[in-house]
Amino acid sequence: MPPLTLRMDIVRDLMERAGITSLYPPQEEAIGPAVEGRDLLLSVPTAAGKSLVGYAALLAGYRRGAKGLYLVPLRALATEKYDDLRAILPKEARIALSMGEYALEDRELGDMDIVVATSEKADALMRHRNPFFEDIAVCVADEIHTMTDPRRGPTLEVVLSRLKRRRVQIVGLSATIGNAVEVADWLGADLISSDWRPVRLREGVLHGGSLEYIDGERREVEGDWRTLLAETVSSGAQALVFTRGRREAERQALDHARALGLDGPELEVREEWGALGTALAEALRGGVGFHHAGLGNDLRRTVERAFRHGEVRLLFATPTLAAGINLPARRVIVTSTRRFERGVGMTDIPVLEIRQMMGRAGRPGLDPYGEAIIVANKRGEARRAVEEYILGAVEPITSKLFEPRALRVHVLSAIAAGECHSLEGLRDFLDDTFFAHSTDLWHVEGILDDTLGSLAEHGFIETGEGLRATALGQVTARTYVDPASALLFTRAQAVMPEGPFHHLAAIAASPDLFTFAARSDEEGIGAFVDDAKWLFDVHGGPLLGELNDEGYSDVLKTAAVLNAWTQEMPEGEMADLFGVGPGDLRSLVEGAGWIGGAYADVTTLARRDRSAGAREISARLQHGVRPELLAIMRVPGIGRRRGRALHDAGFGSVAALADASMAELERLPSIGPATARQVIDWARRAARSHRPSQ
Repeated sequence: MPPLTLRMDIVRDLMERAGITSLYPPQEEAIGPAVEGRDLLLSVPTAAGKSLVGYAALLAGYRRGAKGLYLVPLRALATEKYDDLRAILPKEARIALSMGEYALEDRELGDMDIVVATSEKADALMRHRNPFFEDIAVCVADEIHTMTDPRRGPTLEVVLSRLKRRRVQIVGLSATIGNAVEVADWLGADLISSDWRPVRLREGVLHGGSLEYIDGERREVEGDWRTLLAETVSSGAQALVFTRGRREAERQALDHARALGLDGPELEVREEWGALGTALAEALRGGVGFHHAGLGNDLRRTVERAFRHGEVRLLFATPTLAAGINLPARRVIVTSTRRFERGVGMTDIPVLEIRQMMGRAGRPGLDPYGEAIIVANKRGEARRAVEEYILGAVEPITSKLFEPRALRVHVLSAIAAGECHSLEGLRDFLDDTFFAHSTDLWHVEGILDDTLGSLAEHGFIETGEGLRATALGQVTARTYVDPASALLFTRAQAVMPEGPFHHLAAIAASPDLFTFAARSDEEGIGAFVDDAKWLFDVHGGPLLGELNDEGYSDVLKTAAVLNAWTQEMPEGEMADLFGVGPGDLRSLVEGAGWIGGAYADVTTLARRDRSAGAREISARLQHGVRPELLAIMRVPGIGRRRGRALHDAGFGSVAALADASMAELERLPSIGPATARQVIDWARRAARSHRPSQ
């Protein structure tokens, strides 16, 4: 524990770097334990200053020479926290942002002082025994309540369990948690819980032209919730509106931009954004924006920056914006407490998510209060909004680790990494998890036995003398895919024809890859309707389940999008042809690049004669190019557009680039003097050293 004078010095230094003169009450209570190196769970409302406490823990660790890890659930949030830490920590502190799947720069993380990463990336690095993790002493787990998310939660839980075993200081940050005492007990942490907010929050429900606040005030509203937006704008304030889905967010933004006629920022539209970029540019010109995952990182950052600077007065968003991104507004309107979930239909939004949305109301230092309003269409909905979403208890955090998919992924990982050589060792590994902490032991034993039996039955592990991963198990764990994906890839090689599209169809069918929903009149997939019928034979059994016609159409559409990508179709054309946003395309391409690598490795085991074709399609997915461009895609600074320009001009190999002149390359589209010099220098060095990449 640092001496008192040093602790005070760290706090003063942090406040000065953050540009603040005083701490909020929850910060005052929490920052001391955080700096002292104690485990801590901080559960306070949105905008109450949780992040600063995490930064204090990392700064204190840095001052004593300890490495720190900042965990986040979303890539967008990782970028925001990285920027914060760069501004707050000393300039000499070495801070890295690590979000990709598997990158060469991961080897350099051992030299870093602090790494900001998603829990999935942290888990992958720990599996690969990255040297950075040998010296971690402090871990900040932001949005720790995402441990209850079925997709992301198990990985976060396993990462925290591993760090707990190594006595790493853990600082968990969250909005109000329903079972905070239980979570703190699992972490062995001090619990600091508070309802304090920096700006008073007025909460109400709008129904039938009447706006009723929880404090008893009532007022009549002519029209509907849109009237409140016009009122907000006329008062010079900003409003944030959460809608059911993307299409509604886009439509409302355009309608209000046209109707209100505000002055907003100009956005220079890029070709790769497609029609979505054009629509956003129109909305922004009218001082209105929309925000959802389909936009992609560059467009989302543009919208967020414009809203923070007051250039956008109204922002229509899907609930993804509520997940930790710091965008407060005077008034927040939640248009519905229900949303559509694919494969499920209309579902109720969890209380915690609604609270996070409403917690965005009120800008510290700017607003005397924040106003959060839930819109109800029926009297019963209005009553339920008050009883459940405003006055009701937040859902408890529950472990999702022992969902079948999550458990088989992490059990196989532990066995393949050599962490667990026996059933007893595996039980010991799982004993530190939140699931084991909150569940009866007999229940854990039963699910674990089923998982081990399934992994053994499908050839991932051997259970003779102890537990050992097979070659297939090692490949599956190393590439970080669900064993169900590896099983699908193996089965596919027995029945599918050879050819690029069939490889893409197998990758698109992976349970790890999200698929695009196909419309009944879907353009772009007609030519492929009968090409992958073999997928029906591949599916079946407890791991993969049956494939129905709807699922087949979705896989087919996703494979068609990947095919267009590898055929070098411009991204804007792809977005418009398939009706998907640039952010969706980028997410698909990144995911398919990772899964494509796993597919190539599994195919090499199952059908060595198809290894070359699988590896070629994997490389094409990485770069989005036709086969003839692969020879020059490793050249630094060369993407799919520049690669095509170089190839078509006769510079399709490293040797040709090494013989090129500056003048020849500078004449090509999108290649300026700096890029030309970089390419030629690299190619000449490669040619001299006879690298295999030639």
